[in-house]
Amino acid sequence: MGRRFPLIILLVLVLQWLAAPQAGAADRPPVWTIMIYGNGDNNLAPSLVADIKKMETTGSAAGFNMVVQADFDASQLEDLVEDGLPKELAPATTRFLVKASTNPEKVTSAPVQRLPELNHDDPKVLSDFIVWAARKYPANRYALILWDHGGQWEGYGGDTQDGTLDDPGSLSTAQIAGAIQAAMKTASIPKWEFIAFDTCLMGGAEVLGDFASITGVFIACPEIDFGDGWNYGASFAWLKSHPAAGTLDFARQEAECWKTLHFKDDNPADQILAAHSVFDLRKYPTFERVFAEFASTLARLATPKNLDIPILRRKSHEYSIPCVMDLGNPTEYVDLGEFAGKLAQSPKIDASLRDVSRRLLVSVDDLVAAKVIGSCRKDCRGLSVWYPVNGWGELHEADEEEESGEDGEEDNAGSPARKDPSPDAEAREKFQHYQQISMARRTPWGQFLTRIHENFLLDKNEPPEIEGLPSQTAENLSASVRAPLRIPVRIGKGNGAIGITSMVIGNHMTKNPRIHVFLGEISETEAGGPGQYEVRWDSRLPVVAVNNGTKTIFMGGAYLQGSGLFVSYAKHFPKNSKRGDDVILITQFEGEKGRIVDVLDAGDGNSAPSSMEVDPGDSFRLVYQAQRRKGNNPGKWTDFQLTAKERIVVPPKGVKDIPVLFQPAPPGSYCVDIMATDVYNNGSNVLEYPVLVGSQP
Repeated sequence: MGRRFPLIILLVLVLQWLAAPQAGAADRPPVWTIMIYGNGDNNLAPSLVADIKKMETTGSAAGFNMVVQADFDASQLEDLVEDGLPKELAPATTRFLVKASTNPEKVTSAPVQRLPELNHDDPKVLSDFIVWAARKYPANRYALILWDHGGQWEGYGGDTQDGTLDDPGSLSTAQIAGAIQAAMKTASIPKWEFIAFDTCLMGGAEVLGDFASITGVFIACPEIDFGDGWNYGASFAWLKSHPAAGTLDFARQEAECWKTLHFKDDNPADQILAAHSVFDLRKYPTFERVFAEFASTLARLATPKNLDIPILRRKSHEYSIPCVMDLGNPTEYVDLGEFAGKLAQSPKIDASLRDVSRRLLVSVDDLVAAKVIGSCRKDCRGLSVWYPVNGWGELHEADEEEESGEDGEEDNAGSPARKDPSPDAEAREKFQHYQQISMARRTPWGQFLTRIHENFLLDKNEPPEIEGLPSQTAENLSASVRAPLRIPVRIGKGNGAIGITSMVIGNHMTKNPRIHVFLGEISETEAGGPGQYEVRWDSRLPVVAVNNGTKTIFMGGAYLQGSGLFVSYAKHFPKNSKRGDDVILITQFEGEKGRIVDVLDAGDGNSAPSSMEVDPGDSFRLVYQAQRRKGNNPGKWTDFQLTAKERIVVPPKGVKDIPVLFQPAPPGSYCVDIMATDVYNNGSNVLEYPVLVGSQP
């Protein structure tokens, strides 16, 4: 007995020691490894260089690893080197451990590993990077940022293989999630603190469904990123100094840092249009359950005669920007929370839908833990959903681009249009792809969109009808600032008519009298079905002054929904280059003067437009929507693009110094086209009025 007592005491002491917190375990500071997948082998390559330099303002440290896998477009070698990338790092793939630097002009972090040219749209490339980073820089807190173009549920990425691919591929969100899960298993990563997309448009309900099972915090933009992406220096500096902070606390801080970077005085596009969100995916299961009930109720109530649902969808804010051939048309993404809020507040809506809409709105607000929202979108909740106004996103038949030559002659005016596959077939194929995504498989949202598409097809046979001035009254019409043109418009048929669009048409750029060029939108008048309305034009349009102000060029665009910003399209030519790339110009007007506040790359290979750098000496040629016309039946018009022959040279102070004016059109004859559209974007007959603009004081 005497010998057992000390053993019992020893056992008790051992148990107490095991139960006590151990120094170097619970007290040890957390170790972070943040992985940045820099899929920058495209037009964004210079921006990736800029972001790595931002990361270097903070840099890695003991217990804080910033690991980048970067792929650049080596065909942009001169620009990349000028921006600070070492020449030898432009081709192939580089893995960095980002080191702190005080040199803002150059990337100074030495490569940890160099790899061959890889296709970053391959899920295995993503998975291999994650496994390598986790094994080389083990941590107890992991995060992943996917950097590139984003296109909501349609995918992420766009690796041009050093500029050799005009139509690069992309990664679906399911492929990304699968690659991440495979890497987690291989590298024994238990969880992700956060996953983020430093891209456009990935803050969508469809996207969240693929990531809810692998991370608790998700950060993305439901809108186009009009600025410089993440504020890496400030965000990482905060996390580096607060390594034990809760992940949501960091994510909220990141949103504030993002706002600081984007809401600068010289970036009004973001101040007006921005949407950047933090999602608490622990709340996603509840959201998806309520969303499924919401979709089911919508599908049940979406009858051909029930126009209240599509009307409120049209009155909700949209995300993204249409291409030139969809000038003035609604986009395919809408703010889900705002839409649900409008349904919940409308006395015309069925009580069951109002009830589930209220519950969905609460769930969305619970899911969105933080957001940055532009000034024109105060009712937006920061979560998008795919909802084309006609259900499936009808595609038009694209024609050959018709480009004005330098001598003013059309290169192929009158040539037969090249028809792509049937719009209905393309729309059906796109919808079938949509039905394969996880959220669409788990909720009846696709069923609701099918109901809307069926209603659209029925409604297509009965578009709105409008009447205007009697023919004798329509003669000798004129417009001026002092005596604006006023045209009464009566919608006689079309309960779903929601707006009247007015455009100024001209034939100034061609010698073909059947070609009509859209010179600019006058206005978009809100309509509420049959009734009397008025279209007004005081002869002013947005123009650019060239040749030292001796000549003006019409901007040829339209106003972006509810923002006051004017959107036009152009070809961008780098200095001394004959090859032009498609861009979108965003212009803000104050009185009679305007300034181009952003230039977005809109190339065919991009999933979404993105902000781009333009240098002094570069030039633009404006691009217009145009039509060859046979009568006033839109079904008999052929759409194409026409490019102005005049070049707008970027002045020494940049694009914001290009002289943009809102002023009376030059004296001459114009045509004002007026058309009503309904909730499904079906167009009415078109009223055409010849209008004379004379010399004005």
